[in-house]
Amino acid sequence: MTIDAASILADATKAKEEAEQVAARAKERSVLAWQPVDIAALIGAGLKLPETALLERKDGLHLFYPARLHSLIGEPGSLKTWVALLAAYQEIRKANRVLFLDYEDNPSSVVGRMLNFGLSAEDLTKFFIYIKPDAPISEPAKAMLKELVDADPVAPVTLVIIDGVTEVMSAHGWKVNDQEDVAAFYSQIAKWFTSLGPAAVMIDHVTKSKDSRGKDAIGAQHKRAGIDGASYVVTLVDPFAQGKHGKSYLTLAKDKNGTVQSKVERDMVGTFQITSDPATFAIEAWIDLPGVVTVPSAAGGATLVQLQQVCSYVKANPMCTASAAAASAGGTKKNVLAGIKYLVAQSFLEDRNTGGNGMKLVWIRDYDTEVPGLEDM
Repeated sequence: MTIDAASILADATKAKEEAEQVAARAKERSVLAWQPVDIAALIGAGLKLPETALLERKDGLHLFYPARLHSLIGEPGSLKTWVALLAAYQEIRKANRVLFLDYEDNPSSVVGRMLNFGLSAEDLTKFFIYIKPDAPISEPAKAMLKELVDADPVAPVTLVIIDGVTEVMSAHGWKVNDQEDVAAFYSQIAKWFTSLGPAAVMIDHVTKSKDSRGKDAIGAQHKRAGIDGASYVVTLVDPFAQGKHGKSYLTLAKDKNGTVQSKVERDMVGTFQITSDPATFAIEAWIDLPGVVTVPSAAGGATLVQLQQVCSYVKANPMCTASAAAASAGGTKKNVLAGIKYLVAQSFLEDRNTGGNGMKLVWIRDYDTEVPGLEDM
């Protein structure tokens, strides 16, 4: 076998040059990272507190800050991922792109949920970026992700959702209880995304012990300390499933900048409501103000008072007809009858008629006659 000395020398020279280039870039980044902030330019541009702009409540209050890190924490099944998907839906409706980093679910499930929100295949193809990593993040991966984020300034990526903080950290060999590992996760992934411009929200778990959990996610205290946006606790009230209605309370755990804190009372942010059409599984979701109940469109135009009156009437008159229950509520009969069908589908009432025409209604539970008080959230 002939050894080509010239070729070996050329390869060695090329490797040396590449190493020198990498070292030079690292040195340049290090120097830039330690440059002092231009105070004069900062003041000249006008000092303003950050304003929230994503995840809109019914009254127009937004809960997420652009280019800041947030968290939604709660027990499994508390609807925290649904809250994040509502934020994604709202951004896509504004023709902004959303990046979903998934360590907990699968693409069919997540994309299916977004379709049920009423988004089209074209909407999702254009505005929804789904990634399910099976390897730790790397510099080449970051370069690719940055290209994705920067690819379309007309439709910018405004939101990054990180589903499964514990799983992300485990995949990288980081421990959730280690302060330095949490700091590495923030610098390498969570806050790296916000440095590119989008808001980021982490979906995280609370500790198993209700007595000791407080308002923190599972793991090191630095998880909460590193939040430079806002953190919310999601507490399940009614479980959600296809064809059913679910809700959770949202309470504020931390607001680094104070915009949300100044507009809520005693950390009560509101009630997340989500309903699924029993026939089509189409989803409607929103965030009510504390103490406010919004009737979903699936109720067919019936008002809150009418739905509550129907429940009261059926409770006092078991096995009554739908027509009698509708008459007790007043208003447009067609709308109230549609509302009764909704109440049956959502298990507020039960139809005991096993044959023939018409309904025989039995009361199961009242329709949101109790709204959360300060002590409940």
